[in-house]
Amino acid sequence: MNRTSTVPMWAISVTVFLVALNLRPAITAIAPVATLIRADEHTDSATIGMLSAAPILVFGLLSSFASRLGTRHGFQTVIAYALLVLAAGFCLRLLPGLVPMLWGMVVIGAGITGLNVLLPAYIKGHPPHRRGPLMGIYTVCLYLGPALTAAVTLPISRGLDSWRLGLFVWVGLVVLAAPAWLALRRREGNTGTAAVRSAATVSSVIYQPLTWAIVAFFSIMSVLFFTIAGWLPNILIQAGHGSGSASVLLALTEVTAIPCALGVSIAIHRTRSQVWATVLGPALLLAGTVAIALRPDGWTPLWMVIFGAGLGIAGGASFSLPLLRTRSAAEAALVAGVTQTVGYSLSAVGPVGAGALHDLSGSWGPVLAVLAVFIVVQGVAGAYAGRSVFIESPREEGSHVSVEQF
Repeated sequence: MNRTSTVPMWAISVTVFLVALNLRPAITAIAPVATLIRADEHTDSATIGMLSAAPILVFGLLSSFASRLGTRHGFQTVIAYALLVLAAGFCLRLLPGLVPMLWGMVVIGAGITGLNVLLPAYIKGHPPHRRGPLMGIYTVCLYLGPALTAAVTLPISRGLDSWRLGLFVWVGLVVLAAPAWLALRRREGNTGTAAVRSAATVSSVIYQPLTWAIVAFFSIMSVLFFTIAGWLPNILIQAGHGSGSASVLLALTEVTAIPCALGVSIAIHRTRSQVWATVLGPALLLAGTVAIALRPDGWTPLWMVIFGAGLGIAGGASFSLPLLRTRSAAEAALVAGVTQTVGYSLSAVGPVGAGALHDLSGSWGPVLAVLAVFIVVQGVAGAYAGRSVFIESPREEGSHVSVEQF
């Protein structure tokens, strides 16, 4: 079901950009000031990892619930409330102590879950010629937000003499997005989704190896993204880089990923097989990870560019595979639901596990070694999932699903 909108494309694009820019900064801003948090709160790496992991775990737990809310109350309305919840999480993090900080991250996770699930569904409701550019904006923001937080969170925190205020300034993105979204909602109305009638069911796709190859590829991609976003500055600091330099290098990784993700997201839909992308991405990730572990010296900017390119290519492929390996919108929605639920749930383990392993070993070497093994598994899964084959499920003549549900 396509949404006919009288709102100009530029207005929709700007609004989607402002909303999507809130998808990651509340989480990724933790990494640049992790050292300050540890010193101020007298805590360890595992606890800092838990702060980054909490919202990701919420993603996995609440994704299906957010979808049902959007169906019942309308995508635009629930997205507006999600922005409000996100702002509340920022405010909660201002309170002293780690407990309010942790609860603030949980609330932030709940708000971002609504945006994660329903913003693509909103985009899917537009005519085909608008979906591509809008999804491109969505993809760019997944990397642009972390790049911004990596580059300026630490300087802002030092300038304000408070890491709490340095984290709070990112609520400004919510302040920009909320009025724009409410204005768009007033002009477009509120859209939900119709009931689905399809022979495709969760059980019809989860028992197929191809589904789990896609799940593995996306899950490892998510684990890598959130682990690196949470700990790369600390890895580089232990290797001898200054905290400011480490934050800039993290930003370089994210900035490099942006054009790669955009390019792959476009090109991957124009080729019959996607193995070139699902193998090239992990290959670059592996090369960057090994180089960071073995040669964290003057060549580090090059390693960050290589890793960032792999991050963008693998990221662009991971979000496209559920669409490319299914024959209908119903099947795509099911596969995407399984993929994101499992992927984000596992991603929560990444930052915590990395912090705990570092505390046990006293070094980031074992963490990078484990990530390298995961990347090899991702490459194998990508070689399988990238082939020009489809997930087969029972088909019912006339079955349909609203594109807004995915």
